[in-house]
Amino acid sequence: MKKFVLFILAVLPILLCVATPIDVVYAESAVYYRITESTTLYRTSELDENEAFFTLPTTYFVKFLKDVNSEVMQVEYLDFEGFVLKKNFTRVYSTPQKPYLDSVSFEPESVANLVVRQKPSTSSNFVGTIPFNALSVTYLGSIEGEQVNSQLNNIWYFCRYTSPEQGTISGYVYSPLTKNLTQIVPNIEEVSLSPMQPASGELAISPELQSSNNLIFIAGLTILGMIILYLIFHSHNKVNKNLKKQLKNSKLMLKSNNDELDF
Repeated sequence: MKKFVLFILAVLPILLCVATPIDVVYAESAVYYRITESTTLYRTSELDENEAFFTLPTTYFVKFLKDVNSEVMQVEYLDFEGFVLKKNFTRVYSTPQKPYLDSVSFEPESVANLVVRQKPSTSSNFVGTIPFNALSVTYLGSIEGEQVNSQLNNIWYFCRYTSPEQGTISGYVYSPLTKNLTQIVPNIEEVSLSPMQPASGELAISPELQSSNNLIFIAGLTILGMIILYLIFHSHNKVNKNLKKQLKNSKLMLKSNNDELDF
């Protein structure tokens, strides 16, 4: 019975490595999706058009957080968490070096201070203002909103601006009132579209297992299993030695008794 218990303890770590879902054990490993089709980041999982952040730039990436259902997933883009349609993304199996659009900015049209609003509409709540002479306002994305002037477009920029008076504010400004938007270039970074391929004769290791913490976890379980197996065989060998010693002593005693009888 003791050997059986030790054997179960030895096999259990191996079974845990095999049977436990990778997404559970290695949840700390970031998973990214590439934006392959024009899509919107929403504040709610219902993908309500009134609760949209902005359109995500194709060729860039989002960090996967969790599946909501078969069609919607929760993701992170920059420091915003939101919801997107999964069909507009492709899973990648390596970590992008530049996942998000950055270093894109614009200036006010130099006519008056830009009003920043909570949503892309002049009736939306007031967030703050951007001085007409500001040289760099951080561009985060764009979205269709209210068409303020029938002769102008209906595109609003979602932006961020920091000033000593207001601190950091984020919101929407009407794009026709801006100028000098930095050119948005596609992300041409190459990423793996399939799990890491092994070299000839080597074992393939999925990206979720690449981090040092994951490898330490596996190594720990393996060492534990080896120790328990050693104890099993060591105990077995010790029992065999004791039995052999007892058998030898019995033979010596029997020989001694036979010698006495011969005498």
